[in-house]
Amino acid sequence: MKIGRGMFLFCIFIFALSCSPVFTLEVSEGTDAFQIKTKNFEMSLAKTGVINSIKPASATKPFDTVISLNTVECGEQNQYSKTFARSPVIEVQRKLSAPAKYNIREKTETSAVFSFEWEDRLAKSTQVISVRDDSPLIDVSYTVTPKTRLAEVYVQLRSNGFGPSALFYPGGKRYGANEGWEYHSLAPGYIFAYDPSLKGGIGFIVDRPENLRSVGYLQRGKPEGFSGSFLSMGAYSRVLRWDGAGRPVSLSLKVVAGKPEDAASLAKKLLPAKEVITVEKVMPSKLIYWPDEEGEGTVALKNNSAEKAETDLIVQITGKIDEKEDILNEKVVLAPGEEKEIPVKWNNKGREYGYELSAQASKGGKASGAGREYFAVAEQFTKVGHPYVANPGWMNREGQEGYLIHNLRENYNGIVEYYCWMPDEIYDMTPDTEVFEPRTESQNAYRTTITRQFIKNMVSLAKKNGVRVVTLASGFASLPGAMQNPEEMKYTRDGQIYIWGSKLHGKDRFAVVSADVYSEESVRRWAQEMIASTDMFGWDGVRWDWNFVPAFPPDPLDVMRKDEVVWYNFEGVSTNELFKNPDQIAARLLKLWREEVNSKYPRFEYMTNAGYRYKLEDAFPKYLAEQSTKSGILFEFLLNYTSESQGLHTWDRWANELVDNTQVVRKNGAQPSVGWMSYAPGGITQRLIQFIAFASGVHWNGKIGPKNSIDDGWKRFAYSFRFSEYFYDPGFRKLSAGDVTVEGSDRILWKPFTYGRALENGKKEVTVHLINLPKSDYISMYHEIPEIKRNIKVSIKLGEGEKCTEVNALLPEPYPHKTELKFRNESGLAAIDVPELTDAAIIVAGIGGGK
Repeated sequence: MKIGRGMFLFCIFIFALSCSPVFTLEVSEGTDAFQIKTKNFEMSLAKTGVINSIKPASATKPFDTVISLNTVECGEQNQYSKTFARSPVIEVQRKLSAPAKYNIREKTETSAVFSFEWEDRLAKSTQVISVRDDSPLIDVSYTVTPKTRLAEVYVQLRSNGFGPSALFYPGGKRYGANEGWEYHSLAPGYIFAYDPSLKGGIGFIVDRPENLRSVGYLQRGKPEGFSGSFLSMGAYSRVLRWDGAGRPVSLSLKVVAGKPEDAASLAKKLLPAKEVITVEKVMPSKLIYWPDEEGEGTVALKNNSAEKAETDLIVQITGKIDEKEDILNEKVVLAPGEEKEIPVKWNNKGREYGYELSAQASKGGKASGAGREYFAVAEQFTKVGHPYVANPGWMNREGQEGYLIHNLRENYNGIVEYYCWMPDEIYDMTPDTEVFEPRTESQNAYRTTITRQFIKNMVSLAKKNGVRVVTLASGFASLPGAMQNPEEMKYTRDGQIYIWGSKLHGKDRFAVVSADVYSEESVRRWAQEMIASTDMFGWDGVRWDWNFVPAFPPDPLDVMRKDEVVWYNFEGVSTNELFKNPDQIAARLLKLWREEVNSKYPRFEYMTNAGYRYKLEDAFPKYLAEQSTKSGILFEFLLNYTSESQGLHTWDRWANELVDNTQVVRKNGAQPSVGWMSYAPGGITQRLIQFIAFASGVHWNGKIGPKNSIDDGWKRFAYSFRFSEYFYDPGFRKLSAGDVTVEGSDRILWKPFTYGRALENGKKEVTVHLINLPKSDYISMYHEIPEIKRNIKVSIKLGEGEKCTEVNALLPEPYPHKTELKFRNESGLAAIDVPELTDAAIIVAGIGGGK
């Protein structure tokens, strides 16, 4: 059929019409916000640049989402300060009034570009938001020009509009937590929150990771012990504190709205392609194993291709310095896109301290994927674990224990101390009611309730993950306990009861009372109360904020007070008459308490708060020996590393004090910690105080941020956990001055950290910890990243007939590993070459021979 010119033009018109957009981008301007509608979503964009709500086309209603920029000040002082780093100022875009400038840079039928500018106390910021009618993506970029030193900036999505069944992708899991304890995945990557009940979701894709470190995410609701639901996602910058003021930092990300398959498809197109086979996970079932527990774990492999793939999988355990053991060697076949979990098992008999569980996938001898994780084996768990303190003032709801234990395991903490939970710490460690109030010294600050089930849940979950849980005990009775047992309290000369702190909460008075519990009868009863509590809750140990020495002042930690330490019993008899040998009495009572509890629970571990300051060795030698026998020791008095009066305000002085006190208790097998430790996360000071504590043989007791957050302490925790034998084995004793020398830089801290231990067959090991120092000696201030030190010479004095046989450096970055070092035996010395020192290293020299 012949087509005429008119018919041809009509067909062209119809064709062109069919190819034109079927939807036009709509933008309307209101008083406070722009309303934007595209084919894929509707959005309310405030004139402050904050995205207030988004409704994906698939969703049944809009999500109330606040997407805004947060700017965080560094908080560290440029000059030495006698105080710890202060809490940083945080400027939040969603709390700003309308910015000085905003405009629509571009507006067509298919796209629009908005820009915003504002200034606050910390920075000048610009923001650009781009939307297209045919894309479910919203491009968002920021340029932040600091007016002062910043720690980080991050873009956060906050919402109360997601239901409790919402899931995060990739993975489709619920990541419940408390605000501030989010989960982090390293950039580039994506995170997408989907609510099945609303048939829609929102997320971030970070495909340009310049200046971006991670994406963080969490939700909370009834499963976490909260009445309302809350969801948060964030894209977090790299650490900015070394940029200084005036240097702009730019961030770019994409907001995606729709369904999980939309986000996954877009992420696959935008993010870097993965290897054909990747090791997605390596995970021991527990963080700390008992020596008689069988080791179990999982290795997950993924085929990222559309074809069937095959790989050779080798799973190894590495312990000591570099002792390897294959526990699995098999060929694995994966279907297209398949992720497969492979279980692994091993025997822990004969193991102690830290180990690496690693997986290597290869094809034809060429590596195609690898992964690693760490676990430890210990009878005395304080050898490998770092204590973290959880307080019922903020950790008391059923559901919160999940993210607590997760965070501790992720950071290789190993021990959680649940601080002052008991109705009475002497007379009632087994609450009779499901809901009860703690009555301890912390109730001077707050009033709260706890449930027995919360504690049981926490202990049960911790045991499943190989985290140990200890509770608190003190020599303080609650006020009701004291009134019921007045004959066992301490009194002043004029017959007044010794009350330690007191607080009215409404009409109820909370206080604790110093108790006279220095008889064998009371100690046995107290031990039985601890046994009953362990029967009920399953504690792994207890941390005493008290001591058994009777001739102490009412505050049992005030051990070196120079004024009157006399108190009187119920009959008015003074301590001078009651206790002729307080050291011997204290040692006997403590030993009795420990033996009584250990008779039923042999693995129940004793921990205590103590101040040594050398004088205690002379004043209470018997008690010190018993107190420090295979126990945990809290050096709370060594926390104040800002103090000029105590002389602890430089790296060297604090390190020497830590080492000297550690050596006092190490000979009896004690494991010290220092706490409650805190500082500005991600800074040089925090890195160094952790390296110094570990090199001193001291565990960290205090705050730790989520893994992959700005707090990079998890890297050093992994280092001390994997090589815990070379940090915490009591066999390592301080060497004499002159046995070791280090040359090459005066900005290396090493003199406090020279140790040696005897091995079998006349062999021994010498360790020298090297820590790279910044330009300033003062702890409490801002420091630049120390320059790499090169060509360092370590010399170790050898005895007659001795020879150095092997030298390794144990290093923390990029993960805990060893590297061999060159050395020479010459003129009674082992001369060791250390090519460079970036942050910290343990030099381990194996020595044999000798007489």
